[in-house]
Amino acid sequence: MDHAGKGRTMAEFERLTDLPEEEERALRDQYRAEMTELADKFCEERGYILMNADQTIEDFVSMRLRFGKFYCPCQPANNDDTICVCEPVLNGLVDFEGTCFCNFFTLPEGKTAIKDEVALDL
Repeated sequence: MDHAGKGRTMAEFERLTDLPEEEERALRDQYRAEMTELADKFCEERGYILMNADQTIEDFVSMRLRFGKFYCPCQPANNDDTICVCEPVLNGLVDFEGTCFCNFFTLPEGKTAIKDEVALDL
């Protein structure tokens, strides 16, 4: 899977640490690889697909650089419940809604969200 960041210069990123540029770049690469592996594995286990993967992974990398964890970039609070993969997603949000809060994990084409199935039954 092709993910953003490869071949980019630090000038294309907002500097988020006081580390030397080379060290921050290395951390970005490491965190990008970690998040990509986590997301790909989770999708494989649950049968989901990634949407906007490149940009969203970069958002997660920025959160990790700023706050030390892969907090969901679209949630207002940074706490244990908003670390990706967040509790609502682990508890079936994607199956019910069709996507997670940040539209990162989604159902594949042809699979209907539970809320839409229920609406069809009414």
